[in-house]
Amino acid sequence: MLFRHLFVLAMSVTVLSSCKLQDKILLSIGFPSANAGDTSVAQVTAHETQILLTNDNSDTNLKDLPKWRNWWYLKFEGLPTSQEYKLVINDLFAQDNRGWEYPYTPLYSYDNKHWQRFEANEVSAVSENTLSGRFNHKVAVSKQYQNGNVWLARFYPYTQDTFNDYYRELMSNHPSLMDEGYFQKQTLGFSPIHHLPIELVTVTNPYIDTKNKKSIWIQARSHAAETGGSFVVEGILNWLSERGNIDVNKALDNFIFYIVPIHNVDGVYEGNYCLNSKSENLENTWYRSAVNPLYLRDDSPSENKIINKKLRQIVTTSAPFSMALNLHSIQSAPKTRAFFFPHFGTRSQGYNKKQTNLWNNSIRFIRAVSNRYRNDVGDGLVEPAPDEGGERFVSQYFPESWWWANFGSQVMAITLETTYENAGFEPEFVTPDKLMALGESLMMSVLEYHMLTKSESTQQLHSEQHNSDTNFKIPSEVDVKS
Repeated sequence: MLFRHLFVLAMSVTVLSSCKLQDKILLSIGFPSANAGDTSVAQVTAHETQILLTNDNSDTNLKDLPKWRNWWYLKFEGLPTSQEYKLVINDLFAQDNRGWEYPYTPLYSYDNKHWQRFEANEVSAVSENTLSGRFNHKVAVSKQYQNGNVWLARFYPYTQDTFNDYYRELMSNHPSLMDEGYFQKQTLGFSPIHHLPIELVTVTNPYIDTKNKKSIWIQARSHAAETGGSFVVEGILNWLSERGNIDVNKALDNFIFYIVPIHNVDGVYEGNYCLNSKSENLENTWYRSAVNPLYLRDDSPSENKIINKKLRQIVTTSAPFSMALNLHSIQSAPKTRAFFFPHFGTRSQGYNKKQTNLWNNSIRFIRAVSNRYRNDVGDGLVEPAPDEGGERFVSQYFPESWWWANFGSQVMAITLETTYENAGFEPEFVTPDKLMALGESLMMSVLEYHMLTKSESTQQLHSEQHNSDTNFKIPSEVDVKS
């Protein structure tokens, strides 16, 4: 990542030297995951800053993919505290190829750790035509800050350093987990550009023989800026660390959890929205070998081949897989709750027995999560599954396509999409704590799926009867991931 600072005189857009002088506002992106769009056109004055979003890696070949540039994360130093200051985020695209226009509420922090949403009256959004014939979606935040040094972001940032700090603290609070081998962290390989470690956390009871267990694979952050999955992973690990809990002990005794906390480490470091540093989409490039689909082709991204190598090792030396969870986040209307992408459908819809088995298993798991993940008044926080998942994914190169090609319905492989705004908590917003609670719900649902705990409820949920938005329909997985 190219660390950059824009040192700007009040009422000026002149880029100055690298030392901060008095009465100057500093716009900084000199830290992991930072992104202020095209810095060559950023405009900073005494009253406002204008930035223009750009493609991942500033890759001009991505001009036809405007929906892949919705992450920004920056720092101001030297802002005036006696008046409001405005940040305007511009996103330009062609009239016939528009990008994301969902309203959203950004966040700010005075220490880069504790984040809070802007108030509704501090945020505005408008979509308008430009003189050049393009379309500009503008989001603006205006606030009188208590401190001249402030970080602002599209959503809660989460870097590899964030995870390392979290994991260190978790092991410090539960030293026996590492000492006895319940939790083990290893490096599977290194990313192709920045040579960052792609790590795996393995969690199980080391005193129970592997032959009596099943393996569960969990991966997050294949798309760089989808930080919701990282908080879900924290919730999973927090839950698994509580060995005094009877249900946790059941999970540790019966499963081996293989968890990749950050798949796209280069993209996260760069501050990309979706892609890695080579502008590769790690989600739809699991290119299966025609000779043996267990292997990936040489033209698959390095990050995927590193994970694939570990999966092949587990298949031959460890407990059989029964489940694979792929954690993502998605741009959506504000009230949209988390949802899953199940596959296939019922026999009456024309699917064969194996396909229907995967569909039924997926629906059973989705219902278990829906039963357990609720807001304070008991409403379900998971969108109802579609009437049919379809089979288009089979010919794609998603992780779930790989799992199906090699294991069929033996492995319930599915993608979970978290969302960024209210997500069922309206008028409040989704927060890291609420995403961690989703991680705990996933783990209890794993037990229920494997019939190791009783069902939370057998009644049809409110969330299965009503969508969060009357116009909401779970989108096409192929369209979202490709």
